[in-house]
Amino acid sequence: MLKGVSIFLIGMMGSGKSAVGKALAQQIGYAYLDTDEVIQESMKMPITDIFEEHGEAGFRQVEAVVIQQVSPYVRTVISAGGGAVLNQENWGHMQNGLVVWLDPSVETIYERVKGDVSRPLLKVDDPKAMIESILRERKSLYEQADVQIGIEPEEGIEVVAFNTARGLTRFIEANPPKSAAHRPLGL
Repeated sequence: MLKGVSIFLIGMMGSGKSAVGKALAQQIGYAYLDTDEVIQESMKMPITDIFEEHGEAGFRQVEAVVIQQVSPYVRTVISAGGGAVLNQENWGHMQNGLVVWLDPSVETIYERVKGDVSRPLLKVDDPKAMIESILRERKSLYEQADVQIGIEPEEGIEVVAFNTARGLTRFIEANPPKSAAHRPLGL
């Protein structure tokens, strides 16, 4: 049904993009790629160090290059960083595939990431308030995804991956690709 179209997972930090992405890729027979892992490998340092040495803007520049490079991939589930949606060019590249927003509650995100020192944007006095602020800033962008998957706290990774595959199927059924026979002449 997907015909090799890649899937981009977007959402807040702690939304489960990496874990769900791996499970989804296995369920549908796709490869898996995490843009944050690619960035760390190419920069030869953890993301926290990239933020410290190059700032968020430097990180976002490298992220944009990585998304551009992986966007033509086929049969791949690609987990994008939570802030990838802030760059309009990234959106353009992600349109080469289907975009899925993994959307747990702020409370669920907070429970997953509290105490995680590898999250540079949460090195603040009130991480939960920061999560709420970041989500407010990005929500209208996340909402532009082709598919939105709400995540309940008790749902396991395999369940969310299954729900994601089902959501993609429903999206494709509701939005079938236009075949050449249905296009106006000259297009």
